[in-house]
Amino acid sequence: MARWPLVLGLGSAGDLIVVEREHVGVRVGEDLPLRLHRLLSSSIAVGPQYRLMEILWTLKAKIGTRTMLTLEDRLISMVQQTAFPYAVVILDQSQWPFFRTDPDEADESWITGRLQSIENLDQAIRF
Repeated sequence: MARWPLVLGLGSAGDLIVVEREHVGVRVGEDLPLRLHRLLSSSIAVGPQYRLMEILWTLKAKIGTRTMLTLEDRLISMVQQTAFPYAVVILDQSQWPFFRTDPDEADESWITGRLQSIENLDQAIRF
């Protein structure tokens, strides 16, 4: 089975650079976003300063792919058309019926409890 490379390019000496999926981790150092993605996708706890990311990762799984794609599409569209901060746009979009999937009591309690456990939510959002 043929594999398509992720990246093709030329190095400074005119060398051909080919990056394949299996070699990305070897060629690129793991920065914070990559490390958080690896930890969260493996269900490994992240540091307390990233607790909000952990909550959002779980929320993303609970609301489902269709809702996430719709939300992402609407957010991109709104951000391109307005000068409002992301937090304001996300709050506005969360009020729309497509996003309100009526979480059950357990999910609602879990989300509320987790958000209340963050000492400084404003600082966590600005991370």
